[in-house]
Amino acid sequence: MRSNLKIPVLLVMGALGFQSITASQPPSRAKFTIPEACPGIKTNAEIQSLDGAFTLLVTFIGKHPNDAMADKANRTYLASAIKRLPGHDMVVSTWFRAKASDNPAMDEMIHPYPGWSKSGGVTMHKTLYYRVKSGSASIE
Repeated sequence: MRSNLKIPVLLVMGALGFQSITASQPPSRAKFTIPEACPGIKTNAEIQSLDGAFTLLVTFIGKHPNDAMADKANRTYLASAIKRLPGHDMVVSTWFRAKASDNPAMDEMIHPYPGWSKSGGVTMHKTLYYRVKSGSASIE
């Protein structure tokens, strides 16, 4: 039975950067779509939770967005995700899928926020975060 299997997972956990943890269960998921998030490009989003850490995956399908379009869509989906799961910090991850029928595991990560961030000794692309404590989203 798979529920007893321990799987090492890398996750972004706020300003702590990448950490290796062990999960006893697969992440829980909630998928949703906001058609007006990015006019002219099909998008969808998925909230994943693993051991209390929440990630919002925003996926653009069929067409790469420019950075401004990606930021607008990310913030639109983030506002909806915050309403769905109030009281939780969240990190936003942006993806591109060539065709809706393609395997999501083959999605390409895109980086709409220029620059790099150093956190916990790890250098990574800047990302959109929502922190409950500040009640706001920021690019770090």
